[in-house]
Amino acid sequence: MTVYTHTTWHVIPGKEAEFEKRWADWADWGHQAGLVKGAKLLKSSDEEGVFVSFGVWKDLGQAQAWRKAAGYAERLGKIQQVINSFEPRTLKQVGEA
Repeated sequence: MTVYTHTTWHVIPGKEAEFEKRWADWADWGHQAGLVKGAKLLKSSDEEGVFVSFGVWKDLGQAQAWRKAAGYAERLGKIQQVINSFEPRTLKQVGEA
């Protein structure tokens, strides 16, 4: 079963470049924890300051362990300094067309 982590980020105006830098550090660290493919960061063309990220994991256990790993909270805390809010999700694929 393919598992995805997905987050919607609401970035503080003017902090977009800093957010992108901090997110990249966080995602690079995720590869060490079992992130299978390159994580993606997308910026909304319709909503100012809205970004979406996602990554693919081998299984649910690895994704859950990543969120509990030493260093996760520290890196996420750095991101939280430049965002207003975020909505993380863990998703499993149930279809494809």
